[in-house]
Amino acid sequence: MRFQRASGVLLHISSLPGPHGCGDLGANAYRFVDWLHTTGQSLWQILPLGGLGLGHSPYMSTSAFAGNVLFIDLEDLQQRGWLTREEMAAPSGFDERHVQFDATIAFRM
Repeated sequence: MRFQRASGVLLHISSLPGPHGCGDLGANAYRFVDWLHTTGQSLWQILPLGGLGLGHSPYMSTSAFAGNVLFIDLEDLQQRGWLTREEMAAPSGFDERHVQFDATIAFRM
């Protein structure tokens, strides 16, 4: 059996840039998909999307069915009126290039 060749990128959702401690399924995820298309990539491989387990590992999730609440787009919640701009204001110290899971979990919860 012959398969058509394809190429893609391995990038976890949390590795996308984002102002709220880690990447999420918001605008930057859509921009990344657009970039993949523009560059001719056809695959996006991600790590498991369940909640984090020991050591913040996506492979140690407590559920095979629940999603990770860290990936909820806070901008979307604000646009729907479910969060205020003040509630979304991330504390200083978040770095768009490095995820600090303890601080991110505390802020997002």
